[in-house]
Amino acid sequence: MITEREGRRIYRAPSEGEANAARVGYPDVFPEVPLPDIPRWFSGPRFGFTSQRDLYTPRQLTVLCAFADSISSVYDRVQADGGSREWAAAITTLLGLGLGKLAQANSRQVRWNTAVAGSPKAEPAFGQNDVPMLWDYVETNPFGSSVGSFQGIITDQARALRYVVRGEGRAFRRDAREAASERATLIATDPPYFDAIGYADLSDYFYVWHRQALRDVHPDLYMTVAAPKKGELTAVPAHHGNSPSAAKSYFITGFTETFNALKSAQDPSLPILVVYASKEQKAGSGEETRWASILTAMIDADLEITGTWPIHGATVARLIGNQANSIASYIVMVCRPRSEAAGTVSLADFNRVLRRELAPAVRDLQAASILPIDLAQAAMGPGMQIYSRYRAVLDQSGGRVPVEQALRMIDAARAEVLDEQEGELDPESRFAVRWWATHGWNAASFDSADKTARPIGIGVDDVVRAQVASSQANKVSLLGRQGLDPEWSPSTDGRPTAWEAVHHLAHRLIDGGGEIEAARLMGELGPLREPTMTLTYRLHDLAARSNRIADQERYNALINSWSELVKLSGPGTATTTGRLF
Repeated sequence: MITEREGRRIYRAPSEGEANAARVGYPDVFPEVPLPDIPRWFSGPRFGFTSQRDLYTPRQLTVLCAFADSISSVYDRVQADGGSREWAAAITTLLGLGLGKLAQANSRQVRWNTAVAGSPKAEPAFGQNDVPMLWDYVETNPFGSSVGSFQGIITDQARALRYVVRGEGRAFRRDAREAASERATLIATDPPYFDAIGYADLSDYFYVWHRQALRDVHPDLYMTVAAPKKGELTAVPAHHGNSPSAAKSYFITGFTETFNALKSAQDPSLPILVVYASKEQKAGSGEETRWASILTAMIDADLEITGTWPIHGATVARLIGNQANSIASYIVMVCRPRSEAAGTVSLADFNRVLRRELAPAVRDLQAASILPIDLAQAAMGPGMQIYSRYRAVLDQSGGRVPVEQALRMIDAARAEVLDEQEGELDPESRFAVRWWATHGWNAASFDSADKTARPIGIGVDDVVRAQVASSQANKVSLLGRQGLDPEWSPSTDGRPTAWEAVHHLAHRLIDGGGEIEAARLMGELGPLREPTMTLTYRLHDLAARSNRIADQERYNALINSWSELVKLSGPGTATTTGRLF
């Protein structure tokens, strides 16, 4: 038992009465809904926890069922008291949704988190998009005032209502492949991320409770005992005989049909907006497949991507979990039907156009402070904008170049842009980049340093005088990770470099005085500011390639704070974000 006394947490064994209160049987009214045998999201079945009922203790299930019965009766009670049917439906629906949140905080999926700052606390289910096997859990108090309190849940709901926009909204349970509209429509959609999340399977956790409370209010939405799964447009192999290729084919075909239906439903004067993101910064073949599949469906539906917007996520708890190296930006692709006059282009010509147009697009993304960890995905947008303007890109044999190949070419072109930006840096910083790519922060021979410096037109002594590196006992190593002068300023440095600026900014932001001190230095950079930002992106890219996680996080943190540092550094320092958004 966990109690509070005079502001302190008290941990004690339960009394006999408290233990007896937990000894109840499972209620008979709860439906039998099996957990799917998909270990990626549901590990419980392999340990004997095979149904939704097994996710709760008997006492939790009894309490939740009692709440469901009480909420279900509200619909008739409100009308009996003179309320309209619409008013009764609205109140009951909000309470029913609150019941789902109550179940999230009152099950065997609730962890006791001791890793948080301050006092440990209960963490509701779905910290990630899965229902894992937990070996211990905490039982919260639905009648209390902390995590798991129904009163707290409803209070939060009421606060959220003030942000609801005026007007009438309607939701329909309908197959997206049959989308239609009776009036002029702007279409904005955030489609499933291929196989990243098992939406329908995971929805059962909440659906069973919503249904118990709301099936008399919304009988059209709760006709089935569990969430409908047939026709879900995801690429989950378990739904297709455990065949990844069949799942992929189903996804592409289904979304080609969906985008064709959306084209018919849209207002011709308005675009279709498609929000998409994938989950990991290190894009292997799986990530390429996710992006390529949705893009292939768009291209096959004769849509042209006419613009792209990166949108920064609201929190760092995104898609896969707090500890994952997951993306912060989502890409909004602005689409219109491709012109019937669109022609084909050779692979060589596409490559030339890609390299000509992608460089300024990448610079705009950097100027908008798109995080380095997100830049590869953000650059897909302008690259696919070029690819989709043509009816087809043809290789030397006359065959169509698939989206997967185009994405690899786009990423290669992005890497070339960063390589070219390196050439615009001061010579000492170019030396540091090349040295760091090979040796990191380790020392290496003077001879190796000399061979690195001479092709750039400088000597090792120039690098040492610029305070970019140190040379001792015939060994050379880079400066920047530790021992930095807290008073460094480019105005008092005889040879200020982008390398120094990057690492002094990162040091003051992360290890020193925080944003205020870093912003003060940002205000002193003057013409050094843009190459400093360029170098930060370049170093992050190199750190990602060589798996230097600590360095990667520092450079990402610097860009993440860049706009704020510019704002705090003084007036007249706005970036070119306006060109993107």
